[in-house]
Amino acid sequence: MIQIFSKIRAFAFAHKIVSLVVLVLVGYLAYRTFFAPSGTAQTLYTIGTVEKGTIVSTVTGTGQVSSSGQVDLKAKVSGSVLSIIAVDGTEVTAGSLLARIDAQNALNALESAKISYAKLTEAAKTSDVQSSQDNVEKSYGDTWSAISNTFLSYPGIISGMDSLFYSKGGYLADYFLAGQSDTVRGYRDVSGAKYDNAKRIYTNALLTYNSLSRSSSPSDLKKLLKDTETMVLGMSNAVKDTQNTLTFLATQSTYNSTGAASANSSVNSWIGTLNTNYSSLISAQGSITSSEAALLKTQTGAEPLDIQAELLNLQQKQQEYDDSFIRAPFDGVLAKTDVKLGEDINSGTVIGTFISKKSIATISLNEVDAAKVKIGQKATITFDAIDGLTLTGTVSEVDLVGTVTQGVVNYDVTVVFDTQDDRVLSGMSVNISVAT
Repeated sequence: MIQIFSKIRAFAFAHKIVSLVVLVLVGYLAYRTFFAPSGTAQTLYTIGTVEKGTIVSTVTGTGQVSSSGQVDLKAKVSGSVLSIIAVDGTEVTAGSLLARIDAQNALNALESAKISYAKLTEAAKTSDVQSSQDNVEKSYGDTWSAISNTFLSYPGIISGMDSLFYSKGGYLADYFLAGQSDTVRGYRDVSGAKYDNAKRIYTNALLTYNSLSRSSSPSDLKKLLKDTETMVLGMSNAVKDTQNTLTFLATQSTYNSTGAASANSSVNSWIGTLNTNYSSLISAQGSITSSEAALLKTQTGAEPLDIQAELLNLQQKQQEYDDSFIRAPFDGVLAKTDVKLGEDINSGTVIGTFISKKSIATISLNEVDAAKVKIGQKATITFDAIDGLTLTGTVSEVDLVGTVTQGVVNYDVTVVFDTQDDRVLSGMSVNISVAT
C-alpha cells in the first residue's frame, strides 16, 4: 500500500496540471453528492394533438329592453275626449284611429274658413278653379309617389353599404383592409362615417314617412319632401366618397382585385339610383310650386297674396280639425292610455304611449370594449327574469360620442332583437354578449 501511495505522489509531482484537473473534478462530484440542494426542478413536456377550432372574442354588458319605436301620443288641440277607439294592448297599423277629441269648434272654424275662401275666389270660373285645384292635388300625389319610390329603393342600398363596410367579407371591412396603408384606411373611415350619419338621417326620416300617407296635409308632405331631399343628398355624398375610396385603393401596390369589380358595380348602381331619386324629388317640388302658382293666377277675383293668405288659413283650420283625431304614427301597439272618456285635456296632454313590436336593448361599454364593437356584429341575449331564454340580436348602432362618468368614458351600443318573444317585456334587464 505504501508503495502504491508513493507512486501516486511521484506521478502527481511529475504531472501537476493533470493532477489539478482531477482534484477539481473530484471536488465537484463530492459537492454534488453531499452538499447540492435536493429537489432541483425538472422540465416536463406535455404532448398533444394539434386541432383546428374557432376562437370567439366577446364583450359583455347589461342593459334594459325597450321598443325600437316608442312615442308619447300628445294632443295637439284642447277639448273633451269624445271617444277612445283602441284599448291598451291593441295592435294596429299606421294611421289607425285611436281616439277622438271633441272637434266641433275646430269643425266650425274650418267651415268658416271654407266660406271665406270661397267668397274670395267666387269671381273666378268654377271650372277653371277646379281644374287648377286638381292639378295641385295631382302634384302632391306625384310628390308622394316620388317619395315612396325613394324609400323603397333604400333598403337595397343600406344592405349593400352595410355589407361593404361591416360584413366579414366586405370589400372595405377591417378584415379585408388588413395590411393596407393608414391613408387607405383613412379614406375608408371618412366614407364610412358619412354613411353612418346618412343611415341615421334615413332612419329618422323613415319614421316620419311611415306616419304619413298620400292624403296627409300639404304642409306635412312639403316637409317630408324637403327631409327626403336632404336624406338623398347625404347618402349620395357617402356613396360618392365610397367610390373615391375604391378608386384610390386600386392605385396601391398591395391592391387586391378580388371583389373589386362587384364593389365598384354596386356603388355605381347606387349612385345612379340616388341621382334618379333626387331628380324625381326636385321635379316634384317644381310641380307643386308651379301648380299652386297657377291656381293663384286662375283665382283672379282677388289679389294673389290675399288668396294665398286665405288658403293658408284654410289649411291651418283643416290641420286643426285633423288634429282632433289621434292616429297611430306607425305599425305597433297602444301600450297604455293616460286619459279617460269625457276628460277635458289641453294641447300637449299625453294621450297614451305607443310602441312598435320590435324590441331593442341598449348597453353601455367602456372605451376599450366599445372600440371592438361594430354595426352588424351578432349578440347573445339572456334575461334575468326569464330562466332558460336566450335570444340573438344584431348591433344596430354604436355611439360616436361617449359619456364621461367619474373619469371613465362609456359608449352606448344598441342591439336589435333578431326574433321576438311574447315573454319579453319593455324594461326587463338583459345581459348581452357581443361577438367581436
